[in-house]
Amino acid sequence: MLHCCHICLPLLIMLGCALSLFATSEDNQPRMAQDAISGNSGMLTIAIDPRLELLAVIQYLSGSKMVFRGGPYAESIAAWFGENKDHPLMQRLRDMEKCGYVYDLPVGCFMLFEDISLEKTRFNWEATLEEMNLQRLSYVAQTGSLDEFYDMVRQFALESDFAGFFASQRDYFRKRVDDTVQVLNQQPDLIAHMVNWYGYSHASYNLVISPLVKGGYGPSLVDKDGGIHAYCVVDIDCSNYSDSDFRQLSNWFFHEFSHSYVNPLVAQHWDLFESGGANYEFIKNKMHHAYTSWWVVVAEHLVRVNDHRLSELFYKSENDGVLQGEIDSGFLFIRAAYEAIRQYEEEHKLKGTNYAGYFTDIAQYFMARTELSEEDIRHLQMFTGPINNVYENGVLIIYPDPERVSGVMENIMPTIEWMVQNREGYEAVSDQAALNMDLSNRSLCLYGAWGSNLILEKFRQIMPFEIHPDTLIADQSYAGTNLRIALCLPNPLNPKLGMCIYTAQTTAGMKKSNAIFHGPEDWYVSNSDLEVLGSGSFKNKDGRWRF
Repeated sequence: MLHCCHICLPLLIMLGCALSLFATSEDNQPRMAQDAISGNSGMLTIAIDPRLELLAVIQYLSGSKMVFRGGPYAESIAAWFGENKDHPLMQRLRDMEKCGYVYDLPVGCFMLFEDISLEKTRFNWEATLEEMNLQRLSYVAQTGSLDEFYDMVRQFALESDFAGFFASQRDYFRKRVDDTVQVLNQQPDLIAHMVNWYGYSHASYNLVISPLVKGGYGPSLVDKDGGIHAYCVVDIDCSNYSDSDFRQLSNWFFHEFSHSYVNPLVAQHWDLFESGGANYEFIKNKMHHAYTSWWVVVAEHLVRVNDHRLSELFYKSENDGVLQGEIDSGFLFIRAAYEAIRQYEEEHKLKGTNYAGYFTDIAQYFMARTELSEEDIRHLQMFTGPINNVYENGVLIIYPDPERVSGVMENIMPTIEWMVQNREGYEAVSDQAALNMDLSNRSLCLYGAWGSNLILEKFRQIMPFEIHPDTLIADQSYAGTNLRIALCLPNPLNPKLGMCIYTAQTTAGMKKSNAIFHGPEDWYVSNSDLEVLGSGSFKNKDGRWRF
């Protein structure tokens, strides 16, 4: 088994020197490889980038958990590169992933280069990102030099005719980009909205669509003159546009691009934040595994509150439920951050002060309100939502036995099979099998029409909602015959773990029941047309949860 360990300082310095080189160029605009498929909407460049598709192909062939595995595009990769799946590069990547070459790190590394030859770097990382990434790469480098890895990538690209594959997908890529441009052009300019709120702009803003990527990443790259180029790397498909799709896209933008504003300022003013480091020991177990230090937690607090406020202003609708969801996720001080940025907005409006100019006030206000109470510590030890947190460490999905309940195979199983195939740590069993299992040590996800899932029936008495043939009663009474609800509660057998429930009036109504944009809050009422009719956070989380 390959173990990760620290390596010597000289190697770390060598890595830093190698990654800090810039290619010579007359301009400072972000330059994609020649074959990139791109378009523009206002201040935003939208592209599918060969560098990241080369990375995605390698990750797919190596069996990496960093990419999705289903769909026509994945099938095209499997067909074209089938003869190359045993290339030595695949084992090398698997070894590197064991030592931390995962999530945003490989994405950020490949984007430093000019093109898929991976020979010249045009950009560097923003300083705070560089420090963290070089430390991570110091662990990865025990598998061999990065130059050797990039040589293997070049060899693979040549032997497999990656350029030919990319050209073969050109129509598909072009449509993905054009669909996104069309959707963005139909809405107010997201980037202009964000720039106006912060009070200053970066050198460029770039949406890179990568059809197999899981999650979203926001690397900030710096040109040789110090200009910041902000990126949002995500899979977004606008071919069947809906309001829910656009809201998801806007959330990606506001979050990932906000990192390019917040991270440098947190680093610059770290002396104002570092005294709160003891808090990290209390909250780290509640946090996502990627939040590995007080520094990261501070930056994530400020990014999340900014993206939340940008959404509120863009959609002209304040939503306290999302803030409560952040608190339930361990971001206990986010209300203090919210109050601070509301004060910033007043200063910005009255005096024209920009975000960077007001940041010390934000930091001081935030830090003055970071003392943990006994109630906070108790809160951290229990599952308190939102839905997203049920899925943090994988789940046991329980569905009605198709031999007992008709319609399960066509209306429920496609969703469950996709989740198991594409999400790490997910397992699915029928409700009949689950009756004989110990469910107290697992996060649970229960699927099935009301009355059809035997496990959901066992817990029926604690459900805070009612479902009838023509009505769903939650925070209010919703009339209709195509209604469903998604919600989370503590696992009744272990309140430290979560349970997510997807149920509906009928089994047919369960089709694509998790296809709505959801997760930052505790509950969502929707219909089979994928319209969200209501959402929010539960109250009374120390007792029986209620609307």
